[in-house]
Amino acid sequence: MFDAVYYKFKQNIDILEKLLNTGNAEIIEATVKENYWGCGPNNDGQNNYGKIVVKVREILRKEQKKEDNVMELISKEGYKGIRKEYDEIDNELIKVQKAMGESAKRDNDLRENPEYMQLRVKAMYEIPKRKEKLLNRLKECKFIEDQDEYKNFDGSVIAGSKVKITFDGEKEEYSILGDKEGSFEENIMSCKAPLAQTLLGKRAGDTVNFNNAIIIIEEVTKI
Repeated sequence: MFDAVYYKFKQNIDILEKLLNTGNAEIIEATVKENYWGCGPNNDGQNNYGKIVVKVREILRKEQKKEDNVMELISKEGYKGIRKEYDEIDNELIKVQKAMGESAKRDNDLRENPEYMQLRVKAMYEIPKRKEKLLNRLKECKFIEDQDEYKNFDGSVIAGSKVKITFDGEKEEYSILGDKEGSFEENIMSCKAPLAQTLLGKRAGDTVNFNNAIIIIEEVTKI
């Protein structure tokens, strides 16, 4: 159960941020159906699921602090995207605040208005936290294009290269970009992805093994 909860939050940034925004609050699995995982019908259950979520929160918070202390490798195009998101976030906050006002008009008993409370959490915690994270990414990053290996490209796979491979007989093509720039839909791999880590430093003609699959590197070009 611990592993399932850990990877559930680790792999889904939206619920990860919500979890981290709970601070040090106690987390309770509010179910009246049984006493082991939840609080039980009389609020005297063991709440083991809630306790696991608290442990996961502590571990993920420590992991995030370590990640925040490492400069992010990013492409200049990726930097532009973050800058645009940062510039637009205040408009998002204004829209949420407006929605809060409209929700309060519909139901002015705010304690019993779940829509209002969700919007309030978003306005007071989620959006400011996201803005802070975006600002830190803008301040604490280094460009792929400024790295020596990119400037002096020698034909090996690097962050900032496009790679054509044969993966177990199937032809595939990927761009390898910054730490957090992976996009499955666009065939972009983060340079931190396991497959990218296997390919980095290799050249056209090299053969590598990845998870018991044979990969032949056909062509490497600089983006």
